Amino acid sequence: MTRNAKIISAIAGLALVAVVGMGVAATQAASDNGRPNFMAGLATALAQKFNLNAGDVQNVISEQMTQQRAQMQEQREEVFGDRLAKAVADGKLTQAQADLILAEKAKVQAQIEALEGKTGSERQAAMKQIMDAAKLWATDNNIPQGYMMFGFGGPGKGKGFGLRGAGAGCPCQNGASESSD
Repeated sequence: MTRNAKIISAIAGLALVAVVGMGVAATQAASDNGRPNFMAGLATALAQKFNLNAGDVQNVISEQMTQQRAQMQEQREEVFGDRLAKAVADGKLTQAQADLILAEKAKVQAQIEALEGKTGSERQAAMKQIMDAAKLWATDNNIPQGYMMFGFGGPGKGKGFGLRGAGAGCPCQNGASESSD
């Protein structure tokens, strides 16, 4: 590995830790998908500071972030599967309900991914429709809303399965969890 490649790798690793640990303001230039590119300014600054090619630095940062996102998604899927299995084992859900949840989750995730490239207001309106349809689906299939994890909610909103406080029966409202771990 060349000296520049080692420097770029080290810088990208440090940058990723900084982003994950502290977060970055969303005031950077927009990327191709119309959303802010949080790392564009950092990549440029690092390239200038260490006399590197800005494109190479950005590529390393992008690769590292893509890998990190994939690992985080894998971990979320594992935790979700474990929680569903526990709910079935505890008699809170039947295996048939768990299977329905997994199928609906995949369908909703595909709908959310299809929103890529939409404007913020278009995404917001579409997400409301997706959420409303998911709530109706849960009611129609006798699924407690607290066991839905379809990409709704956000960090710091409890240990629930999704919707996080969005409707009656959600065991994660007001910071409560679905279990007494």
